[in-house]
Amino acid sequence: MINKVRVKGGQQVMDMETYSPIIAIPIYLEDMKPSEVKQQYLSNFYYLLIFYSKLLLNLQKLVIGMAEILLMYQQMKQDGQKIKVNFFIMATHYVMIITKIIVMMNIKLSHQIRIIPKNLQQLQQLQIWIYIIMQIVTILKKYWGLRDFTLAIVRCPSGCLYCSDNDYNNCYYWIGFLSLWQESIELEGWMKNDNIQPATYKCVRFELVGGYLNLASNDKLYKIFQNLSPHYKIQINFQLWIIDTRQFQGEYFQFQLFIDDQIYNQTVFSDIDFYSICGGSNGLENIYNIVVSLPHTSQSCKLTMRTSPNAATNAYWGIRAFNIYLAKCCKGCDECFGPLKTECTVCSSEWVLYKNLCTNSPPMLLSQISTSQIKDLQSDDRIPIEINLLEVDQQINTQGNFTISVKNQYKFLTVQVYIKCLPKTRIKSLFQSNKLQDSYQYSFFLNCQQAFNTVIYNVKYEQRIIREQEMIINTSDTQCVIYQVIRVIDELPLFVKILEIIIEDF
Repeated sequence: MINKVRVKGGQQVMDMETYSPIIAIPIYLEDMKPSEVKQQYLSNFYYLLIFYSKLLLNLQKLVIGMAEILLMYQQMKQDGQKIKVNFFIMATHYVMIITKIIVMMNIKLSHQIRIIPKNLQQLQQLQIWIYIIMQIVTILKKYWGLRDFTLAIVRCPSGCLYCSDNDYNNCYYWIGFLSLWQESIELEGWMKNDNIQPATYKCVRFELVGGYLNLASNDKLYKIFQNLSPHYKIQINFQLWIIDTRQFQGEYFQFQLFIDDQIYNQTVFSDIDFYSICGGSNGLENIYNIVVSLPHTSQSCKLTMRTSPNAATNAYWGIRAFNIYLAKCCKGCDECFGPLKTECTVCSSEWVLYKNLCTNSPPMLLSQISTSQIKDLQSDDRIPIEINLLEVDQQINTQGNFTISVKNQYKFLTVQVYIKCLPKTRIKSLFQSNKLQDSYQYSFFLNCQQAFNTVIYNVKYEQRIIREQEMIINTSDTQCVIYQVIRVIDELPLFVKILEIIIEDF
């Protein structure tokens, strides 16, 4: 009779077909408990180890139990006693163990594996672990196959190169600075022990920097990276391969990572969870993901990897899948303490800090003001207020509200304003002075004298950055206002009033 049972445990699903008596099934189910695997993508490997360990344990119980039954039976026979009830109970118990062993020996496994790597490094390791599992299955002399293979990914938020969750605000500022040793090996600038370029080693099909016979205990590997983009944080990811450790001999492997000669990672690896995939014939190997994230602002970075000189091991080590990510400053910023535009402390060349924001079109600086009153014979032909931009020879002799672009290649821009001065009127003027972070205004009144009919203002401004300026001009019979447009990346423009002139009655 064929009995089919489906057992679920965590993310494991196992189909069993048995040719055993039905009494064995509840015993097996009671004994089988889902194991909490250390890593999800190794669940099938651990399951095989647990399964065969249980089989060996039950065989051991059977041998001991049968010996106990024989001793009890002989003792009762020598004493002339009747066979007691507890003898039958014990005998029945070990008959059930025999049945369990028969069940386990005839199981056909169909193990459903769900692999959920948490990040790219774990996904890169998947092919390594599949190889290890294949080796274990081969040792156990079992056949294997795959079906219903599906690969799915969870994308980073749009605009993010690197992420650890689906929140755009936690990843948009990361940029990739360097990616090495994924498929091929480039060693430019890398040094071993200060004097030689490191060698490479191939473990299974994976190229490593260092590795077996190349990087031993107390060796170090380092490089100085230059011309890092403006940033406030750095993250370094890579795979550390430990090769040829000796299991159960008290060895431990201590790995150290220095950044700018300061230690930022120190990990001690013991002899658990090691496998034999390359290196010497008697050694064991393992792979670890090393991830280090720290505040960093310098344009250079010295990275040093080594094993502790006090580590009790003769193992070798190697590196692959090396990546550097930078948390960038905003555009126009050379030094910052965060990704926001208000977190910039030093603006880039040709950018100026204005109201805690870096801009490449900062407000012009008020340099000089002069006024004069004249008798203009052509005053009747003019409108009440006219504007002339001297350096670019640009005139505004119409009224209204309009925007102009001023392409001035000179350091200064002079705004000349002609104003009709009528009897019983006075002219109120206001000028904005922008001295770096401070901003204040000059204001004064000018009374019209009967002998003169025109007032001329010459207002000279200094450009901090020589580039095209955008201005908004509003003129009428009694007023003239000029705004400079200040633009900041990804922000609404700012409007700075640099000049205002009003004709008032008194």
